[in-house]
Amino acid sequence: MNNMLEYKNYYGSVEMSLEDRCLVGKIEFIDDLIMFDGATVGEIEAAFREAVDAYVAFCAEHGKEPCGTYKGSFNVRVGPDLHRKAVVAARKNHQTLNEYVKCAIEHVLYEDPRAHEKPVHHYHVVPAERPRIEFRQSLSFELDVDAPMIAEVTNSSMRYGH
Repeated sequence: MNNMLEYKNYYGSVEMSLEDRCLVGKIEFIDDLIMFDGATVGEIEAAFREAVDAYVAFCAEHGKEPCGTYKGSFNVRVGPDLHRKAVVAARKNHQTLNEYVKCAIEHVLYEDPRAHEKPVHHYHVVPAERPRIEFRQSLSFELDVDAPMIAEVTNSSMRYGH
């Protein structure tokens, strides 16, 4: 699912307002706050295009450059171990850390076919034996399963199902 609209190199986000019973959008990645709304997907798309055109026209009328917030540098917090590994890998490749990180980002954006996929849940098949599950030391039971058990692992929690 993609909730980002794109038009003339501008991007818009869309959310649903239960209170107003409509879709509400915002032009993203600019310094100005430009919002739009609509009752249907078609209306929100049209309102987004109108908002972009109105924003660009307003900027032209007032001699203002349509603005974006990107200057080409940003801070990334990766933790000390990953930081050290990246510095070592950059040095081995005769690159600065900035060059190494830039190449890594370019690889993900332009070369990795999975770059725009969302993370998915991973399922692992657990043998269909009768697993013994114990809770503390006072309660235990056995599961009677006819089919393989599936374990879904999500954010360090595990849920079992058939």
